[in-house]
Amino acid sequence: MMPTEPYITIIILNYNGMGFLEGCIDSVLKSNYSNFEAILVDNASTDGSIELVKETFADHRIKIIRNETDRDFVGANNIGISNSSGDYLVLLSNDTQVKKDWLNEIVSIFEKDNSVGVIQIKLLKLDDKSKIDTCGHYFTIFGFPYEIGVGQIDNGRYDHIYELFGARGAALPLRRKLLDKIGYLDEDYIIYGEDTDLSWRCWLSGFKVALAPKAIVYHKGGGTLNKSSLYRVFYHGTKNNIRTLIKNLSFGNLLWMLPLHISCRIIMVIFFILKRRISDASWVLKGILWNTKNLRQNLEERYRVQHSIRKVSDAQIFSVMFGKLSLPQIIKKGFLWIGRI
Repeated sequence: MMPTEPYITIIILNYNGMGFLEGCIDSVLKSNYSNFEAILVDNASTDGSIELVKETFADHRIKIIRNETDRDFVGANNIGISNSSGDYLVLLSNDTQVKKDWLNEIVSIFEKDNSVGVIQIKLLKLDDKSKIDTCGHYFTIFGFPYEIGVGQIDNGRYDHIYELFGARGAALPLRRKLLDKIGYLDEDYIIYGEDTDLSWRCWLSGFKVALAPKAIVYHKGGGTLNKSSLYRVFYHGTKNNIRTLIKNLSFGNLLWMLPLHISCRIIMVIFFILKRRISDASWVLKGILWNTKNLRQNLEERYRVQHSIRKVSDAQIFSVMFGKLSLPQIIKKGFLWIGRI
């Protein structure tokens, strides 16, 4: 290790991850970049996974933070960030395994380009390492994100460094100076969409998001989420997506994208009702109504973002946000998103 190597904090989030956690930590400890600390933040697990870590990795310096209650994805990660010391941080889900040189690749990009605030790691599927889990995401004019490379064979198409709109939270490298500037993850999100919001604020602040194609992490995908009901997807997904638009769009663009997005959500509700999925329809409606009930809070956060963070115009961000798709392709992506429900 060179004395000048930046210090990295790896924050591993765990909730009843007995089936994944040992493999995740073992791969992290085998990283060939040595100047890092590992913090395990546990969301009140009851499956013995923390006891397993203490026994298996007793000789290793892994800091364990045990929450007395489940703080969900966002709250637990913010606790980890608050207890971190790294120049760079990586938020890592427990259903992942990393390649040995992943940290070297992350540091290389951060060090070569001071304008990169967030990195998208190439996420491959843990169950089939030849296929892409995601290489990040763009956005459609309907206000929905769409993933890059999902399910595709990793054939070299995404093997170059390039800018993209948003990075995914399963393995999320962050620059400390960016967080000092824009703040942590938004805890009102609980789960889903917090990475899109963070990426958007990154762009607004003058930093950018970039793919690190040689930093590879294998991801199970939802392996240990607390899946008590689908409300987490339809409720939090809806409320968070709308809050993201309210916070981050300029006023002029908010006037057309927000109604378009809510119209799509109403179409989802009608679709669910026709399919007799009444519970799912109600959660989407409650997600919309949350933003009505919390409008003042949303507007206060919007004021902070627009006046304290924004340094870049929507026009500049839109050039990255929509990718290189034509307008018909962007519209098609929007309808495909709706069709997935």
